[in-house]
Amino acid sequence: MSEYIKFFKDSSIYIFFLIIVLIEIAMQFGCYKPFIKRNSYAANVNRITEHILDHQSELDPDILIVGTSLAYEGISVDILNARFSELGMSVQSVAIPGAELIVQSLAVDKVLKKFKNVKYIIHVNEAEMPWVDFSSLSDGTLAMISEFDRLIVYKEIYEHGYNVKYSDLAYIGVKLISYRKDIGDFILYPDKRIKGIGRIRREKLSSGKFPYLNEYKRSLAMYSFTNLEECIKDTGQFSSIPNNSDEIHRDAIHRTCLLAKNQNLTTEKSVLTDLYKIRLQHLYKKFNDRNLKIINVFPPLPRFLDHVDYPVKIQFWKTEYSDILSGRTINLYDSIPKEESPKYFYDLVHMNQEGNKFFSEKLASEVLNILRSEANK
Repeated sequence: MSEYIKFFKDSSIYIFFLIIVLIEIAMQFGCYKPFIKRNSYAANVNRITEHILDHQSELDPDILIVGTSLAYEGISVDILNARFSELGMSVQSVAIPGAELIVQSLAVDKVLKKFKNVKYIIHVNEAEMPWVDFSSLSDGTLAMISEFDRLIVYKEIYEHGYNVKYSDLAYIGVKLISYRKDIGDFILYPDKRIKGIGRIRREKLSSGKFPYLNEYKRSLAMYSFTNLEECIKDTGQFSSIPNNSDEIHRDAIHRTCLLAKNQNLTTEKSVLTDLYKIRLQHLYKKFNDRNLKIINVFPPLPRFLDHVDYPVKIQFWKTEYSDILSGRTINLYDSIPKEESPKYFYDLVHMNQEGNKFFSEKLASEVLNILRSEANK
């Protein structure tokens, strides 16, 4: 017992805990944010939301784009602004790669505290999400939501119907827990992290007032597969790389083909689709409470493989979520001719620069029709 007493009387113990507490306090005030690993979930959330708020004096939007990587990679905010200028309206994007509805909800809350002119929300929907959403908080989602006000986050995770564990609450509340892997990576590879910080600063300067510019030149057309089995085989680790492609491009195609092959989704109503409805309803209630008009968009997707029955899934949305979706729905899934589809996509999910321009022009025309129609009422 006397040894225990000596242990707890040792001042070095209290100094250690004091240092830990001070580090945690510093992290709670955002001191570690500039050092977060480039393109990590947490870094993307901070970069995108803070970038558009930092440029509010240059672009204070009337229209806000919300969504995941389909909107992030697929939409050129520059093109939309050029087209919408005829109506004296501007647009900005808060689309975040990998963002579940709870992340989209928190991001919208954050930016709308300052963006007071927003009248329309363009919500780019992923048709398959009701079948692949999670009942528990994934690591990626935890990393993203932990970057927002934790008191709001604690409320949201229950309103979105997640199965919450004590470890999730600790992850959200304690930065030393949420950043532990990132800090470990920083300690092991400090040179890479410093270079990454430099690249982030250069990207911010090059993208200007927009959070992202799609510069992917490569396309699926560089590969000749006609089904998912061929895709997986022809893009494996030791497969040859066609001219003008590279290893990063080949691996991206391989990963998305594997994902499409392994999902094998049904189109039936389930517990997950009901849960997604609750989450979608919660997000749209926020929009409606602010008197924001919602434009639902189903983006173009590569059709040459016919690996996913998207038309059936989109019809599911229109039937099962009809009481939530607005009457302003734009379906561009099949807007790209089937035989031309490969040249517009970088991999099986994301658009390249040419696809980005195509989608943006099509979307701008459709949205302009809606805006003109409502202006004439």
